[in-house]
Amino acid sequence: MPTITVKLDKARAARLGVRENVDFLGELPHDLLPQVYRSALFCVQASWHEAQGMAVLEAAACGVPVVTTRVGNMPELIRDGDNGFFVERDASDIAAKLARLRDVDLRTRLGRAARASVEAWDWKRQAARFDTVLRIALQTHGPAQSNASAKVTW
Repeated sequence: MPTITVKLDKARAARLGVRENVDFLGELPHDLLPQVYRSALFCVQASWHEAQGMAVLEAAACGVPVVTTRVGNMPELIRDGDNGFFVERDASDIAAKLARLRDVDLRTRLGRAARASVEAWDWKRQAARFDTVLRIALQTHGPAQSNASAKVTW
């Protein structure tokens, strides 16, 4: 499938007649991100490829409902219709999901569920899970055979 990239800049937004509906914030200091996320009605990330999806995790942590594609770790985080929505990379599908988010009660419910769902993604919890996986692998398969010696300190 070919990759289609559309860059929305101020001039293009003006030509499309949506300039007054789009805020171009530019680069923001990290400490302002929670405030910016919380001011959003929803977060849309319709990527072809995504590894971690930090913007989605950050938005969800701020209680913002998420509309995203089934890429990267999104299927592990989003439960369609419970804490966000999955979409195809199709404008009509995205528009349909965004139209549903006009419902304030639905937006609120999804946002609260999104916030609750990211609790398991806390970095300390993730590190503990990774540590458990490594310990099980070592117990099951023993240390890897190598000419190099390494010490890992957690």
